[in-house]
Amino acid sequence: MITPKETLKIYGMENLRMTCKDCIHYDVCDALEMNGISKIYPSQCGCYKPKSRFIELPCEVGQKVYSINRKAIGGHWEEGRYIVDKWDSFKVCEIPFSLTLWECGWKDIFLTKEEAEKALEERNKK
Repeated sequence: MITPKETLKIYGMENLRMTCKDCIHYDVCDALEMNGISKIYPSQCGCYKPKSRFIELPCEVGQKVYSINRKAIGGHWEEGRYIVDKWDSFKVCEIPFSLTLWECGWKDIFLTKEEAEKALEERNKK
């Protein structure tokens, strides 16, 4: 059986050392205190989760956030696509935060209504 150290060497990562400090559980780990573990490999700890695999979201999923968007006014279907005839003006809307919003890049999503209204004013000046 191949060891974790050999696996790292095969993939050219022999200088990479995953330690307890790289784990999301580091601050609350009981095993670390009880066993005095200082360096581990993921295969040696069933609870090991590298911090590099996690992102911190700006708020909780479902929390109210504010979006700048507009509504379509009339339209028609053409070759399997809906063509908008006219757009309403941009406005600030309250929506629940979701991971799909995060994936879209947060361009017009704000944590406070005041931030959204300020951005809308800037957009309207252009």
